[in-house]
Amino acid sequence: MLAATFTLTNCAQEIDNPNDVPSAGIPFEIVATSAETKTVNDGLNTKWVADDQINIFHAVAETNAYVADGAFTVAEADVATGRFTGTLSAALESDKVYDWYALYPYSEHVTTPGEHDEGYTYIGHSKGLNQSGYDSMASLKGSVCPLYGIATAVPEGTKPSMTMNHISSIVAINVTNATEEALTVSTASLTAEEDIVGSYFIDITKSPVVCTPSASNYVNNTATVNVSGGTELAQGESAILYLAIKPFTAATGEKLVLSVNGYEKELTMTKDVTFAAGKIKILNFSYDKEPDPVVPEPEGTVNATISFASDAQRISHDGDGQVWENDGITFTNAKHNSTNAVVDNVNPVRLYKNSKITIEAPGNIVKIEFTSSTGDYFGYLKSLLPNASVNGQVVTEVYDGSSNTVEYELSTGQLRLNSLTVTYSTEGYVPPVLESIAVSGDYKTEFIQGSTFSFGGVVTATYDNGSTKNVTTDCVFSGYDLEQLGDQTVTVSYEDETAEYDITVIEKPAAGSSVTVEMSSFSNTADALDDVISYTTAKGGGTANPAINNSIIRIYQAGSGKTEGGSITIKAADGYTLTSVTIGSTMNTSIAYTIGNSTTKSSSESLSANGKYTVDDINSNSITFYCMGTSSSTRLYVNYLSATYTN
Repeated sequence: MLAATFTLTNCAQEIDNPNDVPSAGIPFEIVATSAETKTVNDGLNTKWVADDQINIFHAVAETNAYVADGAFTVAEADVATGRFTGTLSAALESDKVYDWYALYPYSEHVTTPGEHDEGYTYIGHSKGLNQSGYDSMASLKGSVCPLYGIATAVPEGTKPSMTMNHISSIVAINVTNATEEALTVSTASLTAEEDIVGSYFIDITKSPVVCTPSASNYVNNTATVNVSGGTELAQGESAILYLAIKPFTAATGEKLVLSVNGYEKELTMTKDVTFAAGKIKILNFSYDKEPDPVVPEPEGTVNATISFASDAQRISHDGDGQVWENDGITFTNAKHNSTNAVVDNVNPVRLYKNSKITIEAPGNIVKIEFTSSTGDYFGYLKSLLPNASVNGQVVTEVYDGSSNTVEYELSTGQLRLNSLTVTYSTEGYVPPVLESIAVSGDYKTEFIQGSTFSFGGVVTATYDNGSTKNVTTDCVFSGYDLEQLGDQTVTVSYEDETAEYDITVIEKPAAGSSVTVEMSSFSNTADALDDVISYTTAKGGGTANPAINNSIIRIYQAGSGKTEGGSITIKAADGYTLTSVTIGSTMNTSIAYTIGNSTTKSSSESLSANGKYTVDDINSNSITFYCMGTSSSTRLYVNYLSATYTN
């Protein structure tokens, strides 16, 4: 499985969104040239391209008093010589000797070549690389293959010249088709017992270079490459796929796992095997997987599809989950243990790490086809469905036909789905029998006399096979009269089962009295503070739909060409008047507001991070706050609302 090591001379680099070189400072130039350091692939011949940028640092020789000199850029006329120009942050002292450091690609957040915990650099990518066709190294570019250079003991007045070196190691997976069937390779991966791809804090002053994970959830022990445009390989034919990874040693006794199209092979190390920086390690993979047996579909087989492009098929959504229904099947995307709220996305639907999906059908499930939105997410689709086979952008999972429900928890990364097709059998299927229903959650138990009934909780149905289902939207609530004061019992009905819970109807505040209500934890983008005050959000000119994350409402900044972003409206019920409203945000935010039906906005107001902004003397039944500006630093992250009203 493990073959020889060869020198790497063609790791390609490019830069996204390079920053301008500072116009002020001390003009300076650096020569960074070597046959192994350039940024455009042409077989084994490589070169810099115009406008490539590198971080430059310097320090008095043999000290760690590093000075960050920002971005140095290579011009079109200098790509052959590797001459980078920029400005120094401070003048060099005469008769001093200096050490120089370079890091590619440039990042304004990397402020030292030494040990640090801010400003990360990618090695490979936890989402996987995208390779076009076989035997192509074109994907080994940009941030996935960083470079560094060091020039030591350079006298002041001497132009530094350095050899750039690779930080990443390259794995070449040589796949040979050992079956009689044609093979089209669409994905391959390498899994180690330690993290090997992701974002790292890079210390280039150490030898070897030290790569420290920026955070445990930003690195992965599986490196993946997704192939587009691959052709069929006949028996005996081979193809090479490339991965960029962090240098590491697989020690004796440790395991490496290679996977091609979901077919895995495991190897236990009989000796230490090192994946060195700037080297290619070839791993040979003989694809000898036996073809899957053809299993005839059971009698009474039905196909049903949910399209996440059709908002009409979505029956509910909030920060905790989405529910979709079509042709008798139900798809639930639940936040579960994820730290990310379920965002209001359609086509594709986004699933995050530690979220959970549940699929139910009116029959025993025998197959599900998941359609992913882009090839970038194949690796995460396979982590969700570890036994799946990949064909283009469709992943198919086969089940044993013993249950009408399947569940998966996304173990890593992010998954985007456009649709799913469920194949199920009605032959011999006995639907589960409803046994009971129960009320739970933060349901409303106190109402003002004459107000409108609302629930706010969850009704769960339990069946004889142990399965449960959220049936809140299908229930009937009865037995209450909000015109009558005192304690009452609400009856909840679903099919033939009922449940009860108690409420209290309180007297309406006396005319002219003032009431203040507040909220500092949010679970929906539209909700009520009490019987009188409610709020709703709107995307408006924002860059995304408002969403909930960690009990905070995210309202986004204005998109391109827009003067205002998303908004939140605080409204009093008929017969009541707002007198004062306070809003709080976790970010420094520029806001404006309109009162009632006015179209004239206030001038932009500043709301400091974790501060509050109050509007008094409203004398209307509503006020709308808008997120102003186009910068992501102006997002309105609402963590507090309060309202004072009279009747």
